[in-house]
Amino acid sequence: MPISATSDESQESTNPWAVASLLSGVGGFVLFTPPVAIVAGVISLIWYPKTGRRMAIVGTALGVAWLVGMIAGAIWIWEDGAMAVANGRRATTVDLINRLPAGNLEGPNSPYRIGNTRAKELAQVTRPLGTCRDVVIKHARFSNRDDVFGVEYQGEAIFEHGKWPVYVRLALDGNGWSFTELDLQ
Repeated sequence: MPISATSDESQESTNPWAVASLLSGVGGFVLFTPPVAIVAGVISLIWYPKTGRRMAIVGTALGVAWLVGMIAGAIWIWEDGAMAVANGRRATTVDLINRLPAGNLEGPNSPYRIGNTRAKELAQVTRPLGTCRDVVIKHARFSNRDDVFGVEYQGEAIFEHGKWPVYVRLALDGNGWSFTELDLQ
């Protein structure tokens, strides 16, 4: 008389949803597979509660882990990217602050779009502090204001005779990054 296997162990491979969940969970580095692992695992656990249970649980857990990791990574990259753009504009920000007393910040090829009137107002603040030597950026984020993509950052302008808080907004346009706001708070 042949011996037949009837334990849950031998039937785990017969549940296609559990297999799909496990394989999608293991291959979670591909963008669309974590949600597939989660959905297939839940379907397996609901429709086939007695077969493939362990595979479905492992696949669902891997899918959740991959999805959480991808979301956290995207947030980290997004924030790190804003800081990289801001740090890449540090020297230009120093140049802008040092040009304030002269005005003449507008023009077709100028990366400065803050307006000469505003520049003269800000020059009143910076004049007693001397020359700006550096800008230390403390916070940066991407923003979309008035349907214009940009980066906003806050930091501290380091002058010959002191420090002053600074806020800058850059907008991305056809010419690259342009300064649209500067405020010495």
